[in-house]
Amino acid sequence: MVRDHLETVPAPPLPAGLTRRPISLGPDVDGVPVRDAAAVALRSDPTMAPATDLGGFVDYLRSIPQARYVAAVDDEGAVRATAAAATWGSTTAVFFVNTDPDWRGRGLGTAMTAAALRAAVADGA
Repeated sequence: MVRDHLETVPAPPLPAGLTRRPISLGPDVDGVPVRDAAAVALRSDPTMAPATDLGGFVDYLRSIPQARYVAAVDDEGAVRATAAAATWGSTTAVFFVNTDPDWRGRGLGTAMTAAALRAAVADGA
């Protein structure tokens, strides 16, 4: 999708029982641990999981410049969905959109994609 004005991206609600939280890439930042979010991503795509080492995947996510990661967590703190956006110049890309298989079909991917784009706007995109 190409969109000229990110500030007009709607903010669809998360399904009941979920809360949006930032994903922490390091130990000193408050948020969902990146390792937990990466594990959900691997679980959501069975074709990726066998060939992907969790530690290597976490390192890869940490290496992406200007990335802002968000997660949807349930009442127990378990990650149920993820998304990220990064901006380079006038281009913003959304990636790392994953939904726990047990939570699919509820609009979570749409809500998380919009959340990543809105986070990019908050960062100046």
